[in-house]
Amino acid sequence: TGAQGPIGPQGAKGDTGAQGANGDTGAQGPIGPQGAKGDTGATGAQGDTGAQGPIGPQGAKGDTGAQGAKGDTGLTGATGAQGDTGAQGPIGPQGAKGDTGATGAAGATGATGSQGSKGDTGATGAMGAPGPTGANGPAGAIGPTGPAGATGPTGASGVIGSTTVVVGTAVTAGGNAPVGTLTGISTATCPAGTKLLSGGAEITQSSAAKGAVFFSRPVTITPNPTAWEAQGIVFVQGMGNVQVTAYAICGSS
Repeated sequence: TGAQGPIGPQGAKGDTGAQGANGDTGAQGPIGPQGAKGDTGATGAQGDTGAQGPIGPQGAKGDTGAQGAKGDTGLTGATGAQGDTGAQGPIGPQGAKGDTGATGAAGATGATGSQGSKGDTGATGAMGAPGPTGANGPAGAIGPTGPAGATGPTGASGVIGSTTVVVGTAVTAGGNAPVGTLTGISTATCPAGTKLLSGGAEITQSSAAKGAVFFSRPVTITPNPTAWEAQGIVFVQGMGNVQVTAYAICGSS
């Protein structure tokens, strides 16, 4: 292929001829060397468009000529068939986590449901074992002496030939006994042939442990008592013993 010559002047625009059939596309020839830039010729009148010949090999790019007048728009060709959808590309990396949105307002409280029916009463559980007996509380303070009773009628004059005081055996509550501990019972019994006239009791205590008479009374196991009994109680705990001694006053005619 020879060097491209200079571009000639543009002819006047001719009438648009009928479009000829597309010829076979020839093989593309090698690109020739670019020729020297020629002088730009004057724009001539546009001539008639001739029938399209086969596409020749592409020559070297020449200088851009002056733009000619726009030709008539050719007929729109038929739309080609849609190509196949391409394969899906790989999934891109996960984006950074966005900021947490503001907390929405609390919803309205729902209506209260109706009350369910009362369940059956459960079976009564087994009774628990009795708890241990608590320790005895401290003895209360000795109450005030009651008022003196009315004087009884004077009995018939008796004859007492003699009286005898019988001392019972002293009984203790034990050393350093807790408050509320009772002593044993001391008993004084009148000799045979005598009658019980009266009696009493005596508390013996240390400087630390303190006690009082719990009871002092005739032994009433027979219609005519012949003995006197007494018992003591600890009301201050301390070193030493609290003991009680009963006394019986016996008389004979």
